Amino acid sequence: MREAKITFIGPISVESRITANGRRVVSYYFLLLQAGGDPLKLEYPDMASAVGSRKQLLKSSVAQNVGSAKLLKAIHQAMQAILEEAGVEIPAEWVQRPQSP
Repeated sequence: MREAKITFIGPISVESRITANGRRVVSYYFLLLQAGGDPLKLEYPDMASAVGSRKQLLKSSVAQNVGSAKLLKAIHQAMQAILEEAGVEIPAEWVQRPQSP
């Protein structure tokens, strides 16, 4: 049987952007981080959907609630450092690429 990886779930955030036709689009999201991987952004069209999904994921015995995006980033950096120190080769797709301006 495969062992479940610990999962860190960040707080819900709001993102607002303007589309090419000038419409304002608001989305709600949270980040999910599993040991050995990059954060995964889960987006929802409304707050109720985001809250419901996050609550459902937090029911898992391996899920941990993370109260801030900064703390989630620090956890991710610490996990990467531990893997590197242990001599575990990190696949290229796991390494965060710099954001373009």
